[in-house]
Amino acid sequence: MLLEILLCLVLLAILTVMTVNTFGAFFFKNEQQVIINEIRTAVQYAKNQALTKGTSMTLTPLDTWSSGMELSSLNPQTNKVEKLYQWQWQHPAWIVEWKGVGSDKSITFASNPLNLLCNGHFSVRKVGNSKAVVIVLNRLGRVRVVI
Repeated sequence: MLLEILLCLVLLAILTVMTVNTFGAFFFKNEQQVIINEIRTAVQYAKNQALTKGTSMTLTPLDTWSSGMELSSLNPQTNKVEKLYQWQWQHPAWIVEWKGVGSDKSITFASNPLNLLCNGHFSVRKVGNSKAVVIVLNRLGRVRVVI
């Protein structure tokens, strides 16, 4: 009787350890997908605003790209940069970096599709992990995810 209870407890412990590992991988993938979707949404919104309003839009990082982005535009009447929208992310365990053709500090979307300056890529990785997901942004503002 005691041996049967001990065997059941050992099996239960093994199943618990396997479940915890599976949930860890699930949460990792879920967090990664949320960040990818947030970046994709910000890029698409900036592109649409540039085409709709007929003026150039710029995405810049808040403090770093990991903490969020800010969409701004130059107002031709006041000649001042106006903030239009801000995305702020709460993912302290993730690092987001931008490498662009024109600049590593901003992404510019022009109102004319022939003059777009947004060619580059984001790399998203967890702190302490060297493997990164790459989010490629072509000069037309299309987003492609490379895992």
